[in-house]
Amino acid sequence: MPRPLWRKIYFVNPRSQGGAALLFSSVFLIGGVIFGLLLHRHMHQALLNASLQGHYAIVNASEIVRGPLLWHVVSLFAGVFLVSAAVFRFLLRAIHRCVERIAEVFRASEGGDLSTPSDSSSLAEFARFGSRVDAVRALTLEQIDGVRQEVALLASGERSREEFRLHWDMLKQRIRRIAP
Repeated sequence: MPRPLWRKIYFVNPRSQGGAALLFSSVFLIGGVIFGLLLHRHMHQALLNASLQGHYAIVNASEIVRGPLLWHVVSLFAGVFLVSAAVFRFLLRAIHRCVERIAEVFRASEGGDLSTPSDSSSLAEFARFGSRVDAVRALTLEQIDGVRQEVALLASGERSREEFRLHWDMLKQRIRRIAP
């Protein structure tokens, strides 16, 4: 009997979604407020005009407000869509810049440069990631400095043969921890 296929659930860190969600929520909130204010103003005017004109033949009240309501709904949809698309494009550009900067730092690390900071501060999530990368690189630099100091002590030749062998073995172990 074949086993049923289960979908795997991928959890995304909520920290990486908070800023974008708030940004899009603010776009929809501002669009809704503008829609409500403009619609109220036009509906008030349309109903005031209808009441001042008196008794003329209409089938229902929607004939009075149909035109302005349709215009406002279409403009709400178009406006919120365009602003959301612009915000999405802005977020994509910011993410692209941050990823490029982190990739550049990784390429520099591969080439041996461990001292250049990541400086990817345009989005908070990438700034946290960059600070973690910088912390790991700083730790690696500290370990390399420790190895250099140990090599300088070994090169000075002030140790006996047994001490040299013992420190040489410890130095090899430290090097293997840095670059396995």
